[in-house]
Amino acid sequence: MAKRPAFVNIGTQNYGVEYHEHLTADGSLLYGHHLHSEIKIKVNTDYPEDLQRETFVHECLHAIDCRYLNDKLSEDQVSVLASGIFDWIRSNPEAIDWVKGK
Repeated sequence: MAKRPAFVNIGTQNYGVEYHEHLTADGSLLYGHHLHSEIKIKVNTDYPEDLQRETFVHECLHAIDCRYLNDKLSEDQVSVLASGIFDWIRSNPEAIDWVKGK
């Protein structure tokens, strides 16, 4: 199994990725959090590994939205796109390798 990434590149930004138990904000339990001002993505480790991975994709999509679309996507749009992208990545490893030039 691959190691969890500590960093991820989104455009010209190198986002730090942190993994926390009981991740909260304003008293609410979160799956993850994108912090553009800190160039950081956080993932809650209280959830199953597959959900952590999907959350990682979700938070990366927030970072992509921030970088390329000036935060034009709604939370619902990010959620639907992240789920679809996550499923596509998992279901098409040969396509991913081809896109990566392997």
